[in-house]
Amino acid sequence: MEPGAVPPYVDVVIYLYFATVATIGRYLHGRLWFGARSAAGRSDDGSVSGQNS
Repeated sequence: MEPGAVPPYVDVVIYLYFATVATIGRYLHGRLWFGARSAAGRSDDGSVSGQNS
């Protein structure tokens, strides 16, 4: 191995860490996005706006 190079398993651990952080970020973003969309479509009395009743 050349000086300054990291072992291959360290690369794998780093990429798995990045993938995990990205997955958690996408999950949280999706929860916030869907929560905001569902809250935006409701009025104070719980009815859905934009629909004829």
